[in-house]
Amino acid sequence: MEPEEIFQKPKQQGLSIELDEGEDIITQIKQAMDNHKIDKATVAEANGRIKQGTMVYSDKVKETNIPLDNEEIQGATGRFELNQSSNAFEGELALIIKKDDKFISGNVINATAMQGFKIKLRFIKEE
Repeated sequence: MEPEEIFQKPKQQGLSIELDEGEDIITQIKQAMDNHKIDKATVAEANGRIKQGTMVYSDKVKETNIPLDNEEIQGATGRFELNQSSNAFEGELALIIKKDDKFISGNVINATAMQGFKIKLRFIKEE
C-alpha cells in the first residue's frame, strides 16, 4: 500500500470594492489586489453606474468604441493578474450595458465610477 497523502484544498475567497465618484475602476482593482496580496482574480459581479469611459464592442465585422456616460451596469465578467514582485498588471473587464433598448457587451478601455459603484472579485489563496 502506498502512503496516503493529506492535502488541503485552496479556499475561494471574495473581495468587495466600493468606489467613490470619479475613481478609475481598473486602477482601483489593481490597488485592491496589491493591498490584499492577490495574484489572480476574476470578476464575480459589478453593480452601479459608469460615470465616463469607453469600451470596445465587436460585432464580428468590426470593432467600435462605445462611449460610456452615466451607464448602468447590467453585468460584468473579467480576470486580472498582478505580479507582486514586478507590479506588472494585466487583465480585462467586460461589461454589459443597456443602450437604446439594446444590451451591449464590450471590453473596457477606461472607465470612472459613479458614487457607490461596487465590484466583487473572487480569488484563491493558499493557506
